[in-house]
Amino acid sequence: MKSMTGFGKHTDEQDTYQVAVEIKSVNHRFLDSQIKLPAEYNHLELVIRQAIKAKLARGRVECFVTVRQESSGQKEVAVNWELLDSLLVQLECLEEKNEAFKSLDTNQIVTGLARHQDFFEVHEKRIELEDIDSVIQQTLLVALAKLEESRAKEGRLIKDVLENYNNEFLSSIKEVQVLSELFASEHSERLSNKLTELLEGQLDEGRILTEVALLVDRADISEELERLVIHNQNLGTLLKKEQAVGRELDFLIQEMNREVNTIGSKTSEIKIKELVVQMKVILEKIREQIQNIE
Repeated sequence: MKSMTGFGKHTDEQDTYQVAVEIKSVNHRFLDSQIKLPAEYNHLELVIRQAIKAKLARGRVECFVTVRQESSGQKEVAVNWELLDSLLVQLECLEEKNEAFKSLDTNQIVTGLARHQDFFEVHEKRIELEDIDSVIQQTLLVALAKLEESRAKEGRLIKDVLENYNNEFLSSIKEVQVLSELFASEHSERLSNKLTELLEGQLDEGRILTEVALLVDRADISEELERLVIHNQNLGTLLKKEQAVGRELDFLIQEMNREVNTIGSKTSEIKIKELVVQMKVILEKIREQIQNIE
């Protein structure tokens, strides 16, 4: 069982650039991924979306990808070798034709040409997009793993809380069962006496007992209590599952609420009604917690 709230971040340092992926998630009915990439890497959006979908079932997910070039190693020199070779050939020709040019220092000439953009140019070093694409995807997988770990950690904490609530709920069920059995015979006797008093012996005892049995049966809550025990067990089973169970838990709590409401409408005993209120409070606490379960 995992929470839908989590955070993961990973940074990959290369020689000339840095890739960072930050990913966070909060609760949501479905999987809703929001991805922010540098414009030149927008072609990776679908790949990233599919990677998130492969790991997460539900939640609103925000993924931020940044690519930054490092200050060192960003520059490189581009030499126009064709033009430079042509110039050197021309200089050799001049030396052969004219003795005056033989005294020229070729190194000085080349040093002077280094300032001329036609021969030498310093510009930003080009990084292959394909290389960065691969690094982005690998960095994403690490950040996703950290997000999953974060969601699993919070999921374990929520699981402990829910198990405590479930145990409280089971205790309330048992209390209602005891009170229900205790009040059943008293209720039957009171109804029988009341009917006998009202009818003043106009009906035989068999008919009175039949009417009492019908009235008691309408107020019987044993079936609802049995179903609540089963739901309580199912809740405990779901809490132990590793996969996404949020929707199942939500449906189960609705069913448990329905049974508790039925018990409240059937009984007239104050003590049972008080326990019904207590059970509804526990179910509401459980419902609030499972809103963040994947």
